[in-house]
Amino acid sequence: FGLESDIAIGDRLQTGDSVITAQADFVELESEGYVVKIDENSVFSLRELEDKGQKNDVLSCVLGKLSFSRDKILR
Repeated sequence: FGLESDIAIGDRLQTGDSVITAQADFVELESEGYVVKIDENSVFSLRELEDKGQKNDVLSCVLGKLSFSRDKILR
């Protein structure tokens, strides 16, 4: 792993970043209408994979629990 730093409301994750939560902590990430909740004692990483020349972001939960939800109801 690289450098560790605390995160704050409004911080943006970059490809290659990881989030590690401690006991009784959680983090919510919002992007493009989705909310990702990273529960306590979890390790989450934002990675990039290339398939047939196209790069895609990949959410990876190495340890712990993630949950996903939409922040708007689709009609």
